[in-house]
Amino acid sequence: MEKYSISFLIGMALLILNPVIGWGAVIFAVYLYKKSKNKIYLLIGTITYILSWGMLFLGSILAGRQGFKLLKTFVKENILLTSLAAIIILVIYLLNQKRKNKTGNEIHQN
Repeated sequence: MEKYSISFLIGMALLILNPVIGWGAVIFAVYLYKKSKNKIYLLIGTITYILSWGMLFLGSILAGRQGFKLLKTFVKENILLTSLAAIIILVIYLLNQKRKNKTGNEIHQN
């Protein structure tokens, strides 16, 4: 096993977590906004998304070219698994929405 420096590992963690935190914050902020109609959630989501770009920048500096090569290889090798997980999550979400709509329609009909 190859030994990596702490800065390289931190850089890789930042690169891997960047899209999860950035897009996750946006999705969660929109969800909270729709539930509460409080615009502060949109502001927090936007700020978090912008900060995630800082994570990307810092992660790329710390991990360097070697980190990008390793990340690229990881993504290529795991694209099928990642795509399958995304499809499963989407199907669960859509089924949940359908169930909520069906329940909501039944309540309004009575």
